[in-house]
Amino acid sequence: MTLLKQKIEQLIAINRQQWLAECVYRYGLKSTDMWRLYGYASYDDYRKDLARSLQQK
Repeated sequence: MTLLKQKIEQLIAINRQQWLAECVYRYGLKSTDMWRLYGYASYDDYRKDLARSLQQK
């Protein structure tokens, strides 16, 4: 059961990274408080996910 939970959490994180890249780079939605809207704990976590999403493309 914990393996399933870990896999689901991993897939949710990947999906969030993809949506983040789509919204920020394709649609140009940039805001200083955007990280809060996406549910990140801090601005640094938001920037790290954004960098990861760019590496995936």
